[in-house]
Amino acid sequence: MFRGPQQRQPVVFTDEDTLAAVYARNPPPANGNVYPRVYRVAQGKFKPSADLNSKIVHWRGDLTRVKIDAIVNAANNSLLGGGGVDGAIHMAAGPDLLQECIFLKGCKTGDCKITKGYRLPAKYVLHTVGPFFRGDQADEAQANLVSCYRRCIEVAVENNVRSIAFCAVSTGIYGYPSAQASVDATMTVRTLLEDPQYAGKIDRVVFVTFVQADFDAYSTVLPLVFPPVREQAHDDTNTNANETDAPDAAEATDAADTTAGETATAPAEEPAAVPAPGEAIHISVSGLPESAAQAEEPAREAPQHVDAANKEQPAREPSA
Repeated sequence: MFRGPQQRQPVVFTDEDTLAAVYARNPPPANGNVYPRVYRVAQGKFKPSADLNSKIVHWRGDLTRVKIDAIVNAANNSLLGGGGVDGAIHMAAGPDLLQECIFLKGCKTGDCKITKGYRLPAKYVLHTVGPFFRGDQADEAQANLVSCYRRCIEVAVENNVRSIAFCAVSTGIYGYPSAQASVDATMTVRTLLEDPQYAGKIDRVVFVTFVQADFDAYSTVLPLVFPPVREQAHDDTNTNANETDAPDAAEATDAADTTAGETATAPAEEPAAVPAPGEAIHISVSGLPESAAQAEEPAREAPQHVDAANKEQPAREPSA
């Protein structure tokens, strides 16, 4: 995972990587989707926001490559490193990270502590301890997971961190179901971004997924928690149709009238059919574009977004 200079190349996100840009390229369907029960708590709950959509990114890849103000580490209570993404972050950051973590003297479940990023492209690491998920203690686990995301935002704002990349906290060996975790994470982040105490203090939030289950879960829930602004998309489509399709139809009609006038016995040609706006856009039932797996890989390492649902799964899977 960490061998070779090309794999360690930092990943930088721009406005073209945000949900707003993804929705403009591949608008999700307006209605008709039937979601599993776990996602329905978010369905119809949130209003579209162009401002929020321009801040959110979904990317599948190696969290330790993300160049951003802070990445979130799914740590254990000791903060001394472990398996999965925790071990990957400590390995990439180098031994200085462990030395700083020793002085923090651990972290409680649901809390967050901050360190420098050292050799990471990120300036800081937000260490949060997610809950183990047990069916008989699901409510307690949910409260702790929500607290993880809340505390990360709070600590980030306290330290003037304006951009954050989250991993999927607790979805690995801690056993938290990916679908439920994605709902809890995205709804908590959205609520905090709209809170007057934090509004305007976070410029970018990246949800980084790695394993297929997490990627699929976030791909499903993000259009519900951060729905597209459909009026803008509709206006843009109509504008493009008026600028391109309407003149073609008018020219076809004029040509038909001219032909009819010159040859009385010949029937007038019918005007060319005008394609309906958006007719050529193909999207899947889930609101994501059809498989992009066959698309040729671009020259630079462009981030995988929410609209790259069929990208090949990486070889090794981290866990929280």
